[in-house]
Amino acid sequence: MKVLLIDDDALTGAYLTDLLQGRAELTIATTLAAIAAPAAYDALICDKRLPDGDGWAWLATQASLPPVVLRISGDAAAGAWRKPIAPELLIAALGLLPDDVDDAQARRSLGANPDAIAKLRAMLLRDLASARVCTAASIEGDDVDTIHRFAAGARLVGFPGLAASAAALERACRTEQPVGELLKQFQAAVRRVLESQ
Repeated sequence: MKVLLIDDDALTGAYLTDLLQGRAELTIATTLAAIAAPAAYDALICDKRLPDGDGWAWLATQASLPPVVLRISGDAAAGAWRKPIAPELLIAALGLLPDDVDDAQARRSLGANPDAIAKLRAMLLRDLASARVCTAASIEGDDVDTIHRFAAGARLVGFPGLAASAAALERACRTEQPVGELLKQFQAAVRRVLESQ
């Protein structure tokens, strides 16, 4: 995965460099003038205040952007991720999740009982297939509690990618962070798990 960070804050650059090492190829642009071909990336993380202009206004002028665009800010701005972004939230928003099925984890959790693993996975899959939040465009009402149950259930039965995605989405909801990209990644994790079984 190729990620473009547009931010002049050296601490944010160093933080993301360390966090994404071995997971993604990070390019850092500290000014708008330094940006070339933003659509060539898989994800773009853009600060609002840059030395040569407003990063978010620049985003609005672009004809083509990567599939994942995260707006960040050092202060509480509507629709923005507040810096520093919690590592698990950023990893999930970028879709850099663990494998979708981990049978060894399920055996450790459930005492190597294949019948229990199969039964509990079937229950979780049935719930995933019917839950509104797995296909909805937004989070509503009791969805956060449902997402919490999915995170716990997925950890138990050996679906680590789904567990990580659900946990990040739950945390973002509870801490009032933007949930758009996390909801998309959660729903993609749900689809992968459903298709794998």
